[in-house]
Amino acid sequence: MTSPALTTVFEEVVATMEPTLKSVAPFVLRRLLLRAGVLNRTTMSTTEFRNAMPVIEAGLRESLNPNELNAVMTRLNTLLER
Repeated sequence: MTSPALTTVFEEVVATMEPTLKSVAPFVLRRLLLRAGVLNRTTMSTTEFRNAMPVIEAGLRESLNPNELNAVMTRLNTLLER
């Protein structure tokens, strides 16, 4: 899942969310990860991220319209498939 330019799963997820969430992506993701019980974003594993996905999706549903939510979730699921 990691690309050479991005060093952590958190950075990859932020980069995936940024087209929709712009500069607030890191803040939004940190908040949602805390809700999911992922306390250390710098050492977050792909498995921890995958387990947090339901909480992330529910949190994003609160602030995104359906088209935006679908776009972000599609990109996140594609990221997990790599």
